[in-house]
Parts: sequence; structure tokens; C-alpha cells
Amino acid sequence: NPVIERPAKELKGFEKIYLEAGESKYVEFNLDDRSFAYYDVRVNDWRVHTGNYTVYVGRNCDDTPLCATVYKVDKTPYKAPITMNTAMYDILTDEFYEPVREEFVKNIIQDMYKEEVEKYGVSINTPILSHRRNYTVRMHIKESFGKMNDELLQKYIDEANAKLFREK
Repeated sequence: NPVIERPAKELKGFEKIYLEAGESKYVEFNLDDRSFAYYDVRVNDWRVHTGNYTVYVGRNCDDTPLCATVYKVDKTPYKAPITMNTAMYDILTDEFYEPVREEFVKNIIQDMYKEEVEKYGVSINTPILSHRRNYTVRMHIKESFGKMNDELLQKYIDEANAKLFREK
């Protein structure tokens, strides 16, 4: 469940060796946190998404007889309040928004789409939400056919942020 779309495979390290017929050699290279990172423009820094990564070893991307799974943890999780300009993709995919995701999305989706959201749930895979992944929160005002305005949307944003940032 990556936070951003990434290629299925990325070259992150290699060591070039030459072997004679029947010869074998030991090869080593290091994959540090940066090897698993992506640049996050929201925080202007490199981050590692928490989750499993498969490391493939082989001659080329199509010939990878060795593989291992590595679990990485995001040491600096993104924690930003929802604003009018927050991307729906972030709300639908970032773990931080999980406690408010369902209620917030159901509040801002128009009545005509509530049935679909009830049927498929609130996720990036829900058809109507998948189509809106590049929307900002503010864009739902225009899509609401007059049922949503700045004040009502701000009320939903404030309620979600209160839950996200309440004192523990």
C-alpha cells in the first residue's frame, strides 16, 4: 500500500563481476534506508513508507532467482492537518488519516455517491473515490451541486483535525 505510486521494481544497487566457467564469487552491497525512500514534497525530505519490500537479486530485472522480504518502518511519519488543499489521495492512503478517513469522506461525498461508498467502503479502490484521487478537498464543493459550501466543508475539516490532534 504505497503512499505514492512507484515502479514495480527499482534498481538500488549492483556490483559488476566477471566469472570464468564454473567459478563463483561472493558479492556484497548495502541497501540503506535511502534505498527504500521516496522524496516527499510535503516535508521536503526523503521518507520510507512503512511496509514490506521485496529485494530481488539476479542478472537483470527479468532474471532474479534470489529474493528476500524486508520490513521497513517510516521513522518520520507525516502528520499534517487536513486543509482545503489536502489531496484526497493522501486522505485515502496515508495511515495518519485512518482514524477520521471514513467519517470525513462520507461527510464530503454528495448524497448521490453515498450508496456506492457504503457498498465498496472508503478506500482508494472505491470506484468513485479512485476517480477523485487527484482532487483536493476543496474540489468537492464544486462537485456537490450546491449542497456543500466553504463553511460546511471547513466544519468537517475542523472536526476531523480535532480528532487527529486531540490531546492524549
